[in-house]
Amino acid sequence: MCHCTRKSHGLGNTDMDSWKRRTKEECRAASKQYLEAVDENDRKAIVAETGIRWTELLRLPYFDPSRFVVVDAMHNLFLGLIREHFDILGIRMDDDDDDDVVLDVFFPEEVTTDLNPKEQKSMKRLTKILKRRMNSELKKATGYTFHLDKLKNIHIKTLKAACNCLGAQLLPFEHAKKTKIFKVDYAKALLQWVSL
Repeated sequence: MCHCTRKSHGLGNTDMDSWKRRTKEECRAASKQYLEAVDENDRKAIVAETGIRWTELLRLPYFDPSRFVVVDAMHNLFLGLIREHFDILGIRMDDDDDDDVVLDVFFPEEVTTDLNPKEQKSMKRLTKILKRRMNSELKKATGYTFHLDKLKNIHIKTLKAACNCLGAQLLPFEHAKKTKIFKVDYAKALLQWVSL
């Protein structure tokens, strides 16, 4: 059985001791993943998961991407990018907003045994996507489309296994003549499951 719990977090907590920062190693691992990606689609999926790309600065052994960050007040505060930057740095805080919850999703090994190595890697990406705070974003058309596009980068067999494990129900088809289930159908079912 799949494991899923809901945890609240947000930007309202100013208690820095409660923040959990990504480590230098985590940032470097995500950057290396990006660098070694086979094609642009894989790179986009990695950035969607981690928020991190490769930078030549990582060739410097002393460079710590989790600490050597310049705060740009104009973009972070005035344009509202601070939320995204907090997410990229892995800073998580408690918040009283019940709409913005994090799903702590865990797929047991028996769910992934029928998946090939690429699909298993895709399951790891899906798990990271489902753990992100997205409830309030799903209420807006642009946010829904953004997350739907992220899920459409996941293998269909992985999406189907996740839906079955989590009990995410396929939405009724928009066209009565439709007989085949596509990747987008599983992606929509997962987003519906998250929003519930």
